[in-house]
Amino acid sequence: YAALLAYYGNFAPWHVFLPSCGLALVAAGALAIAWSWIVERRWLAWLGLAALAPAAGLVALHASYSPLAREYTQWEFCSEVVRRFLARLAEQVEATPDGGRVGPLEVPLRGPMLASGPLIQGPGIIAPHSVAAWLRMRFPERRLLVLGPIGQGSSLPDGVLVLVDRDVLDHSGPVKTFRRALELLEQSGPAGARQAVEIGAAVDRGEYVQAKRMLLESARRKSDALPILLELQTMFEQIADPANAALAAQYAAEARAQAGAPSEAPGDESPPRD
Repeated sequence: YAALLAYYGNFAPWHVFLPSCGLALVAAGALAIAWSWIVERRWLAWLGLAALAPAAGLVALHASYSPLAREYTQWEFCSEVVRRFLARLAEQVEATPDGGRVGPLEVPLRGPMLASGPLIQGPGIIAPHSVAAWLRMRFPERRLLVLGPIGQGSSLPDGVLVLVDRDVLDHSGPVKTFRRALELLEQSGPAGARQAVEIGAAVDRGEYVQAKRMLLESARRKSDALPILLELQTMFEQIADPANAALAAQYAAEARAQAGAPSEAPGDESPPRD
């Protein structure tokens, strides 16, 4: 299969992964049937043939949709879109000095849909987190921060801020931190739930600067504000927003003082006691 793909010029290493599993199972089944026939366990051989037929059918179905049998023009189109997008992005980053900003950029997330033909309805092109990873590899010597709409109002004096039109999602990123803080506000009571709805509406309208400040001020007025404020301080530090980070730290210190807790920076630990 790989040899045929290579011969026709459509081969890429990842093409082998999926079909190799099916082909390996079919080959193992064929060997088991042959061995059963040799040792004169004919009934077992016939049973193996019956079990092998569906697997062989699935392999044939896969082969009928492979690049060997069909031409997927969408992949060539998507690859060209990615190359052009990344080339323009590299030119913009190279021309932007530290302290500057690139974007907001429209990330080509998905390719064109197909009304008929092979079962590829909407091929993925590139995601915002992939843009961030590519920039880190392309410009390892520069400090680059890729943010979605949540980065409105941010600045990076010692690097380049790259803004894109979609959220850059990762397990410890600012979007997740913002959502955790919003959930804590929503769970704090009826008033917090109403405020969370208003903040969510501002986010839906793309008003992230207003939404972040609304969340910060709403959290400050809560009696149990400290967890929310610590989440917000972390988020503002992640998105290079020092003014709001300092404000969140100030509000957190006030909340600690009201609760009678010692003033500590997030992540600090008390020294062990004997």
